[in-house]
Amino acid sequence: MLTASLGLSLDNKVFHRQATNKPLTFRPHDPPLPVRTLSQGADYAIVLTEDQRIYMAATDQVWTQRDKLLEKISAIQNVVKLDVWSHNGILLKSDGSIVSWNTRRNSFLPDYPPGKKWKDVACGVLHYVGIDVDGNVTAWPVDPDLDDKVAHAAIAVPESAKRGAIRVKAESTVSAVQRHDGTWTAWGHDFGHGLVGKINQIGPAKDIAFRTSPPKATELYWIEPKSE
Repeated sequence: MLTASLGLSLDNKVFHRQATNKPLTFRPHDPPLPVRTLSQGADYAIVLTEDQRIYMAATDQVWTQRDKLLEKISAIQNVVKLDVWSHNGILLKSDGSIVSWNTRRNSFLPDYPPGKKWKDVACGVLHYVGIDVDGNVTAWPVDPDLDDKVAHAAIAVPESAKRGAIRVKAESTVSAVQRHDGTWTAWGHDFGHGLVGKINQIGPAKDIAFRTSPPKATELYWIEPKSE
């Protein structure tokens, strides 16, 4: 697993990539082993260890400007899932609660919708999306006051994706959920590249990865189920 600044080796060690223009520093120290996963935002990264703890890495500028927020995120325990996109981030805790934030605002965001228990979460550049313990899908905006077609498309979950979901992924302004039969349903704003339609046509897949961020090329990868 690689991000712009960090990597996760096959033996679950975090390493700093040499060819990067965004060197990040962990504080107060590098995460202990073993590491479960990592994700990188605009100028910071977040690591989840197997003991369900969080470790933050950031540029010196971000540590100077956002140190209190990053320290509060690092203090959160019992984390089972994380996702970061640009300035947004979201954590899922073992009790089904979530914690979300925006580093540009330098603050945590309200628990929306409140009172739900979640089993999977993800975030994009304008939105968060989650699956509750009953398999229902909800997407909500980072900024409720933002009124444009891209933001509306990012949270417009289609009827075919609202129920019976088991996994969720998000990237930029597109999200996708997987159902029990292995198929994926996507929605969002793909800037006319046809990514949403391609995801909806791939059929059962064990996992998918996708990107749609103009002027970069749209990318879609998936792992097909093993044939009997």
